[in-house]
Amino acid sequence: MKKYTKRIIDYLKQSQEIKVSGIEGEVAKHFNPDVRSFRSTDEEPVVIECFGITNPNPNYKVEREKSHNYVLEYVVSGTGHIEIEDEKFDVKANDVYLLYPNTKQRYYSDSNDPFKKYWVNFQGDDIDKILESLKIKGIHHFPNCNLTGFFIQLFSAKEINCPSIEFSYFTYSKIISMLIEMKKSLNNKKQDSSLANQIKALIDSNATESIKINDICNELGISKTYAINCFKDKYGVTPNQYRINQKMNIARDLLINKDVSIKNIALSLNFIDQYHFSNSFKKHFGMYPSEYRKIYLNK
Repeated sequence: MKKYTKRIIDYLKQSQEIKVSGIEGEVAKHFNPDVRSFRSTDEEPVVIECFGITNPNPNYKVEREKSHNYVLEYVVSGTGHIEIEDEKFDVKANDVYLLYPNTKQRYYSDSNDPFKKYWVNFQGDDIDKILESLKIKGIHHFPNCNLTGFFIQLFSAKEINCPSIEFSYFTYSKIISMLIEMKKSLNNKKQDSSLANQIKALIDSNATESIKINDICNELGISKTYAINCFKDKYGVTPNQYRINQKMNIARDLLINKDVSIKNIALSLNFIDQYHFSNSFKKHFGMYPSEYRKIYLNK
């Protein structure tokens, strides 16, 4: 395979018209959105049926009862929805989805934010084995996985009319590279999820304290932006919002006990004073602590 890859690279270097880069403008300049079909011979490792670019269209929708090939699609911009058998996924920019042969599929754009996609339809006897070895067989959705550069190289190689055998081997290597990147995106997602759990554990174990995000970042050795993004992706709120929610929920539970003064509750939760606590509670629940206690005790 190396010799075929080298030939393709040589073709790309010799080409005066094609520039292989990650700039979307290059794609728009050199590639039209028409479907292009390329069938290879049996001796070649992968059969590229067609590939291309789908430009934003609010009415875009595809339904396939039983596909006979693999479809790998990378969302450049916009949002959309995927339905594969009984599974449903929302996709956004930098997401990749992989559709498998012999499955019922439906995918469509959001009418208000239609997506733009790069895609390739292919077949190959080794693809199933590669998916198994990467432990991603059966997975359809791969979030936050930028494949722009791979698609640009794929499109560029065909634009310079490489011989079929060289193109097939080059494409084979690019598809494998894309699958590896997709695997990495899942690993990153798992790492982010684990990190979010660690942040949550630190907040939960210091629920009555005034632990700050900077303290958490120093403890875990991560940046503030990374910590906030990881946590929000998993829990839907920032660490600070989660911390406030936890503290307010504890305060609400303490108010049920009429023998504990509101002043002492404020002190136990490390508020500056009772006034600060009361205003924070009202901002969160829409009523002062005294009002909440009165309503609860009069139930």
